[in-house]
Amino acid sequence: MVDGLSPVDIITIASFNVPVSSSFQEFANFISKFLDNDLLVVVDTTPATDIENTPYLSSELPRTEDSRSENVIIDLNAFESSHIDIPIRVGSMFRQKSVLKKAIYMLALNSSFELVTVRSNRTSFDIICKDPSCPWYLRASAPCSPSNVINYMKIHHEVNVSYDKAWRGREIALNSIRGILEDSYAMFSAFSDALIRNNPGTYTTKEEYDEGRFKFYFMALAASIDAWNYCVPVISVDGVAMKKKYLGTLISACTIDGNSQIVPLAFIVIDLENDLSWSWFFRNLKAVFGEHNEMVIVSDAHKSIENGFNVVYEIAEHGLCAFHLLKNLKKNYKSLPMEDSFNKCARAYTPLEFEYYMRQLEQLSPSMRHELEAVGRHRWVRAFFRRKKIPGYYNQHL
Repeated sequence: MVDGLSPVDIITIASFNVPVSSSFQEFANFISKFLDNDLLVVVDTTPATDIENTPYLSSELPRTEDSRSENVIIDLNAFESSHIDIPIRVGSMFRQKSVLKKAIYMLALNSSFELVTVRSNRTSFDIICKDPSCPWYLRASAPCSPSNVINYMKIHHEVNVSYDKAWRGREIALNSIRGILEDSYAMFSAFSDALIRNNPGTYTTKEEYDEGRFKFYFMALAASIDAWNYCVPVISVDGVAMKKKYLGTLISACTIDGNSQIVPLAFIVIDLENDLSWSWFFRNLKAVFGEHNEMVIVSDAHKSIENGFNVVYEIAEHGLCAFHLLKNLKKNYKSLPMEDSFNKCARAYTPLEFEYYMRQLEQLSPSMRHELEAVGRHRWVRAFFRRKKIPGYYNQHL
C-alpha cells in the first residue's frame, strides 16, 4: 500500500471517482480503533420525544467540523462525574456493551421512559421504547463493519459510499494493519526462530505438502516442558475449528498442577482433523513429554483421536472426558434428566455405587446403558479406572 492514500483513494482504486480528502493513515487509524472485539458502535437510532414534545434522544450525525476530535471510546470512567452528558447518537463508540447499556438506562431513568430489549448478543444490541406508539429505537453493533466505514465517510468526508465499496476499503485497511493471511503461514519459520531464541528449550516443528503448502505446525514452550515434571500425569487434548478464510483446526494439550490449576503444554495448527494429523500430533507430544506407566491422555470420543493414540502410545492410558461423553448423551436423549445420575456414575468410588446409578440411567432408557458400556467403563468411571494413583482427574473437563 502506498503511503498517503486516503479512504476515498481506496474507493478510487475500485474504479470509483471521488475527491481525495484525507490520508490513508488516518483511515487506518480509524479502523485500528475497531479491532477490539468488545467495542460497540451506535449505528442507527431515531429521534424520540416525551409527552411535552421535548427531544431526549437525537439521531443527528455530529457536524463534520466537530467530528474529527470526537472519535473517543466511551468507557466506565465517563460515569464518574454526574455532570458529564454521555453522547448517544450514530457513531458513538462504547468500550463494552455494558457501558452502552448503562448510558441508555441512565438516560431512560432521567427521562422517565421504559425500554424493551429486542436483541442482545456479543455483536449487537437493539432496543426500542416500551410504548408501542413511540417510534424510537437504537441499534448498536460490533465495529469494523462496512456500515461503520459508511458512517465514517459520511461524517468525515460528506461522501456517500455503497456497502460494497465500504467493504473493499475496509479490507485494504485491515490488510495494511494486520497483514495478509497468506503471508502469516509463510512466517512460521521466523516465528519458531523467535520463540526458540527468546525461550531456550522451546520445541517447534512443522510439516508441509510437497508443493510447499502448509500442513501441520507444533509448538511447546520451554516453560510448559519444564512444568510437566511437576504436574499430574494427565494430559487433556482437544481441537477447535478455526473459522477464518483458510479454516483448519487448532489442537491444544493441557494438564493440571498440584493446585488443580490448568497448565498449557502444547499447541498444533493443522489443515484437517483426521487420523494422520492426530497421529502426527501425538508423535510430537510423545517426543517432548515422553510416556510412562501412569500417564493418561484424556479426550472426547473422536475416532481419529483414538486411532492416532493407538498408533503412537504403547503403555499410556486413553481415557474419555466425562464432560464430552455427557454432552453426546444429551444430543441423543434430549428430553431425559440424566445429568445427575451420569455424573454420580462417573465419580463412583466402588462398582456397587456405580451399578446403583447406572440402573437409574437404564430406567430412563435401556439403550443408554448399552451405549455407555460400549465405550468401556475403565475409560470414564473412577471405580474402574486402571491408573489408581490419579483418581478423579480423568473425568474433569480441562
